[in-house]
Amino acid sequence: MKGRRRAQTGLRDYGMDYTKIKEEFAKYGLEFPEELMGEGLMEEQKQEINPCGTFCGKCDDYGVTCDGCRNRKGLPLWQQMFGNTTPCPYYDCSAKKGLHDCSQCGKLPCPEYFSYPDPDMSIEYKQWWFRLRMNNLKKSNCDCKVEVMDTYEENVIRYLGDGK
Repeated sequence: MKGRRRAQTGLRDYGMDYTKIKEEFAKYGLEFPEELMGEGLMEEQKQEINPCGTFCGKCDDYGVTCDGCRNRKGLPLWQQMFGNTTPCPYYDCSAKKGLHDCSQCGKLPCPEYFSYPDPDMSIEYKQWWFRLRMNNLKKSNCDCKVEVMDTYEENVIRYLGDGK
């Protein structure tokens, strides 16, 4: 009811405040990519949160050359630029289960959230990316109760166990 009232009145939902994420990012001397920021979303803009939790709404390409993962059936523009024609695993899984996004799945975060295509990606960046997506999914679905630990290693142990 509260979200509907916001959408009808046009009031902004400031629940997508990335202040803490920016502070975490800065702690590691990394620049925060402003295009990922979703501060001040209205209810209908939450539709721009993809199944995995990334937010297309502030990207310069969104609505110009790319209309997002969800609208492209799991094949966002950046993925096709690298010759990948396989749908995003998050999109594919949520679509097969009939879910809007991963926040509605009881297995969140699944092992897929801990696999990254770039083997050189820093642990700090993996943690930042994991935290960003989990926080976006919590904003998309207030029933999503995923707890994000302080370090990437703690998240891996908590959600995958010691065997990773």
